[in-house]
Amino acid sequence: MTDSVPEAGRPESEPERATDEVRALRARLKQAEAALDQLARIVDRDAAGHAVDVSTDAQDVSGLRRLKKALQESERRQASMLGNVQLAAVMLDVAGRVTYCNDYFLKLVGWHRDDVIGVNWFDRFVPPEARGEVNGVHNSLLAGEPDALHHENEILVRDGSRRLIRWDNVVLRGLDGAVVGEASLGADITEYRRASLALEASERRLRKLIENASDVIAIVTADGTISFVSQAVLAIAGYAPQQLVGTHFLDYSHPDEREFVAADFAEILGAPGKTIRKEQRLRHQDGSWLTVEAVSSSQMDTAGIHGIVVTLHDVTWRKQAEHNLRLANAVIERSSTVLFRWRAIEGWPVEYVSDNVRQWGYEPDVLLSGDKPFAELVHPEDLERIAGEVAGHVASGATQFAQEYRILKASGEVIWVDDRTVVERDPEGAPVFFQGVVMDISERKRANQQLSESHQLLEGILNAIPVRVFWKDRELVYLGCNARFAQDAGFAEPKELVGKTDDDMPWHDQVELYRADDRAVIDSGQAKLLLEEPQTTPAGDVMTLLTSKVPLRDAAGQVTGVLGIYMDVTEQKRGQENLKLFRALVDQAETGIEVVEPGSMRFLDVNQTTCRALGYSREEMLAKTVFEIDPNLTEASQRQFVATIEQTGSLKLETVHLRKDGSSYPVEINLKKVTLDREYYIVSTRDLTELRLHEARLQRVNRALLTLSAGNAVVVHATSEQDIVQRMCEVVVEKGGYRMAWVGYAEDAPGKPVRPVGWAGEGADYVERAEITWADDENGRGPTGRCIRSGEPQVALDIASDPTMDPWRERALRHGYRSSLTLPLTMPDGKVFGALMIYAAEADAFDPDERALLIEMCGDLAYGIASLRTQSAHEQGLRRLARSLDATVESLAHTVELRDPYTAGHQRRVADIAVAVAAELGLSEDRIKGLRLAASIHDIGKISIPAEILAKPARLTPLEYELVKGHAEAGFSLLHKIDFPWPIAEIIRQHHERIDGSGYPRGLSGDDILLEAKILAVADVVESMASHRPYRAAQGIDEALVEIEKGRGTLFDEAVADACLKLFRQRGFQIDRADSGSI
Repeated sequence: MTDSVPEAGRPESEPERATDEVRALRARLKQAEAALDQLARIVDRDAAGHAVDVSTDAQDVSGLRRLKKALQESERRQASMLGNVQLAAVMLDVAGRVTYCNDYFLKLVGWHRDDVIGVNWFDRFVPPEARGEVNGVHNSLLAGEPDALHHENEILVRDGSRRLIRWDNVVLRGLDGAVVGEASLGADITEYRRASLALEASERRLRKLIENASDVIAIVTADGTISFVSQAVLAIAGYAPQQLVGTHFLDYSHPDEREFVAADFAEILGAPGKTIRKEQRLRHQDGSWLTVEAVSSSQMDTAGIHGIVVTLHDVTWRKQAEHNLRLANAVIERSSTVLFRWRAIEGWPVEYVSDNVRQWGYEPDVLLSGDKPFAELVHPEDLERIAGEVAGHVASGATQFAQEYRILKASGEVIWVDDRTVVERDPEGAPVFFQGVVMDISERKRANQQLSESHQLLEGILNAIPVRVFWKDRELVYLGCNARFAQDAGFAEPKELVGKTDDDMPWHDQVELYRADDRAVIDSGQAKLLLEEPQTTPAGDVMTLLTSKVPLRDAAGQVTGVLGIYMDVTEQKRGQENLKLFRALVDQAETGIEVVEPGSMRFLDVNQTTCRALGYSREEMLAKTVFEIDPNLTEASQRQFVATIEQTGSLKLETVHLRKDGSSYPVEINLKKVTLDREYYIVSTRDLTELRLHEARLQRVNRALLTLSAGNAVVVHATSEQDIVQRMCEVVVEKGGYRMAWVGYAEDAPGKPVRPVGWAGEGADYVERAEITWADDENGRGPTGRCIRSGEPQVALDIASDPTMDPWRERALRHGYRSSLTLPLTMPDGKVFGALMIYAAEADAFDPDERALLIEMCGDLAYGIASLRTQSAHEQGLRRLARSLDATVESLAHTVELRDPYTAGHQRRVADIAVAVAAELGLSEDRIKGLRLAASIHDIGKISIPAEILAKPARLTPLEYELVKGHAEAGFSLLHKIDFPWPIAEIIRQHHERIDGSGYPRGLSGDDILLEAKILAVADVVESMASHRPYRAAQGIDEALVEIEKGRGTLFDEAVADACLKLFRQRGFQIDRADSGSI
């Protein structure tokens, strides 16, 4: 670690002065030891080869020995560990040749003494890039320049690694006083450089604190001259610091106090360590007098007292300063390094431990008593390892070693420590004691981890940014690059490029251009920015780059290379037109796109879709905030969604937007936070109006479908006309969820009354008191009368405003009826004999799809009534129901294909293949019929998937694919309540399951999958692969069969796969594409 030298104008504390004295004493001792060692072991030679006597006279040697004895006596009073610090000792002659080195140095560099003595120090041990600087230090030292007494540099180790050494140098002279070389003591500070840098940073911060302290700090020399004063004097006394420096301090003391101030000054100069605190008056620059508290103490160096340090501060701050001082002392007392001496036996009993072991929660006396050996402090998971390492070091004859392991504090907390241990052996070489310096390195471990993570993050960022980055040394050899640059150069990984030059790259034609740019940056030390340059790609194409290059510098500010970044701007040549096209595309997008400023929520940009949806111009929108168009957005809700965005980076929600005309509509918001020059919210807004209408329509169709299915069951199982009528009304209300349903027969009696024969739901009294006729009069011009007379369905979408409902409106609304559908009951000969009236609780119910299904149900009801009247009609009704079921299924299949026209006919073709495979397997006609129905509507769940995803002409994103995968479960949800004679819903749900459990939605496997679903899975894959899709061309039947063959027994049932392969390959089965859709 670099010696700490007090800076000019900085007060030196007593501990610092003591440390300086001990340091100077130790340095002199080491020099003496080196000289004595040289006398005993080597004879140095000067550049001419003559022997040089580097001894001192007897008197000097005697003095040095007394000095050594004094230092040893002093250091025995300190912790015994400090005497075992190892230093490298090296002597060079004036030519830089090694004339001496100690064993520690040889062990450090890995060379034998014979390989070192006589070699040129700079060629063997100094890295090439530092040789000029280090040689300069050597020459400066020999020339007597004091700056060369201390320096740091890296040295080369035999294995190719480097160690950072802090050198203390002295000049060696012969008996004639001539310079014959230098002697250097070096401390290996490689591992502690980071701590040194942190200390230097701390010292800089401390000096900055002094410079910026609110109290005045001044240094006065022994003759009373002010040599330094801090900037605070300007604020307190009105003087600029330079006005005071060089003047006498008594010039600013009050005349009445100058005598005792001078006496205090003299007392401090004569008493090392003396501090005097007194209040006194100080003359302000404006002539007034200030009362300050002056704290004066002597300033010392190794030569003694050379001045005093004075702090002038106000009493208010003194208490805080005292508090801060206590905190600082507490920090010092909690030093993280603990000294130990252990006996070299099992468990390592403690012979000595420094008092600050209390920071680990242990009392020194407890450890010294032997009740708790050191081994019990070591983490159990590390104990076996470090015991083995200690045994290995001891067996190898090592005198010292280092280990890292974990310590258990008394509280149970775990810390990491760095243990530097010295082995003490008896005369026979057996270990007796271990002396260790145990340092808490938990923070360093965490810092290393953070550094590693930071390096990984930096590497990830370099590889993620959309620009190419590279850096070279002064010889223009590549030192590194990011992944994008490596790809441009034709390499798979950045590391493959390290050590190469531009001659090894595909851009041969531009090598000289690039070298000229690089050399200009390195030689001038100035950046070259935004250069437009060509570059040849590995494929031989030429692209245009926008390149910037800046010089790389080391810690000393010397240029060590060049850093470059570039972007491919070939396309930007045509960028303006493309930008206009992009803007047009954004404006034509079906979704609204907005850029919003975080915080204020002000619109920064919007597309035309947003403007059209809200009814504002773009200029009007840019003057608004989201608060003005979203009534649900408040400051509280904004805080909530901002927290979500900060956590996840995005937000998805549904809300409503207000148009300029005051109307509102539902929207889906997808928001993502991006950071460019600053943070932005990128918002896509989808109008959910159509989706909500579609969902409501789908719900109504599903409701009608449930009603139709249950109604079919009623027709099939009814035993009487009254039974079929009443149960049908109940089905409409209970299964369909409608408010009320009733059936009335048209009678030919006077007045042509409509007689209720069955009803269910809310409002039986409404039917009883309705007095409806089918005559052309007031009571016969409502929906029921008109339906019977015309034989056409009648719908009242809003009973509250429909004029034909005048006679019945009040009672209808009181019972919760908001819309109605009236359907004619027609005999096979076309005669209308009554009507089915259905009432819904919401207005605008009964859209065309729902009406079609209910009309079908009403027809079944009429037919069932007629069938019950004749047995033959009953049998015909059963056949008609079957056709209705087929037609219903076909209608559902058609509904799916309308939303995905690209795959029109897919379900029918899958059904054809599935039926043929089932026949090949020998399934019964009944099971085959159920399979055909399931296959014909197996993709009904795609009704719930946005059409733009179904028709997307590209591969789906993972999110879109997850949405599509949901169609199997959605199909089950639509159909599972319908009472089919076969497990249609479950077959549809399972048609994407696979034998090995890798399918979806439930991951079923083996026999858990219905046989029909296994057949449908194979048929679906064959037809899909053989057919064209928006995102790919047809792969053909042969590729499809190969896929089935590969998946036999894993993805697909073996028997089903074999039957399919036999069907196509042996029986010549072909897919009928007569109804294939097209785009």
